Amino acid sequence: MDEFSFHKALEHLWEAIRATNKYIDAAAPWKVARHCESPEGSRDNLQKDRLNFILAYSLEGIRDACILLAPFMPATSQKVLSALGYEEFDAGGSCHLEASSCHPEGKARRISKLCSWWQNQDSFTLKKLDPLFPKIEVSC
Repeated sequence: MDEFSFHKALEHLWEAIRATNKYIDAAAPWKVARHCESPEGSRDNLQKDRLNFILAYSLEGIRDACILLAPFMPATSQKVLSALGYEEFDAGGSCHLEASSCHPEGKARRISKLCSWWQNQDSFTLKKLDPLFPKIEVSC
C-alpha cells in the first residue's frame, strides 16, 4: 500500500481470473449438468448440488473480478455485472444510487450493497453477453 503500482495490481488480478478460468475448465459444469438428470427422468440431487456449487463458485470469482477490475475497465465490469443481473453497480462512478455516492464512503456503500445483493440471491438468470473483447482480424 506504500506505492501506486497499478501494473502489479493488474498482474495479481489476471492471475485470479486465470485461476477462476482454470477451475471452470477442471470442474466442467457442462459435463456435470448432463448427469443431473437420468434417462428415466429422475434427478440426481448429488450431481445437482455439485453443479450448483460449481456455478456459484464460478460466478463469485467472476463477480469479484468485475469489482476489482472496475477502476481499470469500468465499461467491461458494468457489462458483466449487468449480465449477472446486477444493474445498479456503476463501475464508472456516476452517482445514481444515493446522493452522497460520489464520495469515497458512498462508493464503499455501493460495493457493500453489491456484496449483500449477491449473497441474498436464490437463483440467477444470466443475460446473453456479447464478446467483451472481440477478436480483431488483421490481414497482412
